[in-house]
Amino acid sequence: MSRRNTLNLLLLTGVLTLLSFSQLPRIVHELVGILMACAILAHLGYARGWLKGLTRGRWTVRRMLGAMLNALLALNVATILVTGVIASNFLFIELVPLELHRNLTLHQLHTALGWSMPILVGLHGAALWQRFTHHFVIPRGTRRTRLVCRGLKLLTILLGIYASILNRVGDRLRMEHIFATEAAALPYMIFALLILALIGMYAVLGAAFAALIERKSIGNQKL
Repeated sequence: MSRRNTLNLLLLTGVLTLLSFSQLPRIVHELVGILMACAILAHLGYARGWLKGLTRGRWTVRRMLGAMLNALLALNVATILVTGVIASNFLFIELVPLELHRNLTLHQLHTALGWSMPILVGLHGAALWQRFTHHFVIPRGTRRTRLVCRGLKLLTILLGIYASILNRVGDRLRMEHIFATEAAALPYMIFALLILALIGMYAVLGAAFAALIERKSIGNQKL
């Protein structure tokens, strides 16, 4: 496995761990947050070529949407880090003014943006899913393989919907104050698998949307 893929796997593991804050000691949540910040900086190092290429080439609809998604993801991560420092109960509590630390809106914003990460990470990883299916599953697979792949996609979407309901993701994104959900009572591995399904659901949907845009673009070029 390449260093870049290893880093992507570590980032995914970090997201799963951070969203499991209700099942882990709070100090672990803060420590993992710091490690995630370092990993994200390393990830940006790998993205230097993409950043330099922003001024070159043709801007298609798909490219514009991808750039907007990356910008939104970067802004989301930056805001999570800032509000995370403000909400810190251990590592940074002495550095933050008490009034700011007690601001409930900032705490809710931190939680809401944290739960938007599975959506943004899934959409961000949609290109990886699409590349995998195009290069390995579709060209080389048998009809049975393609059916299994479609079945896995459907299962991922259903589990992702279930994870959304169980974790009350919609309520969290609306910044409602939630103490605990039914998901918090689940064993850690099941909880993590459901979050992984939530990320996978948006990766599958994002890949399908990207494929639709690509087909429309090819159709317009033929006209």
